[in-house]
Amino acid sequence: MNFQDFYDIVRTISLNTQKVESYYIGDVYTNWNSLNVTYGSFDININYIRRVDNNDVVNISMYYGDKLKNDSSNVFQCQTDGFNVIINVIRHLKETYELEDYSEIQIFPFWQQFSDILAGAYADVNIYIPIDDVCEDFDKISDSDYGASD
Repeated sequence: MNFQDFYDIVRTISLNTQKVESYYIGDVYTNWNSLNVTYGSFDININYIRRVDNNDVVNISMYYGDKLKNDSSNVFQCQTDGFNVIINVIRHLKETYELEDYSEIQIFPFWQQFSDILAGAYADVNIYIPIDDVCEDFDKISDSDYGASD
């Protein structure tokens, strides 16, 4: 699985989750400070990938945010929705695509000013993705270029 495949899978899952109206990749501060954001919004970013045994451990940040009403009366509802959206995306990644999440999931509520005042939740999680048996060779140098002999 490559980055594009992973992002496409998460896009499909998140946009099929109740409360999610838009999906963004990358820096949440850049995306949510845009004047063209549609809320409830889901944002994902791959932070790093680590190879462990026969798995790639992909550390991702997931954010869900929704716009607050003028009186902020929906802050706790937005935070609850964020928690539920993140759990749903992780659950579908594990069940539908047989990906395993070995991390202890910590989901943090927020209430913050972007281009609009938003509330929601975010989490950093590790997803273990099995490595394909076939690995492409990216080297331009053959073993004989190193002086190796048969």
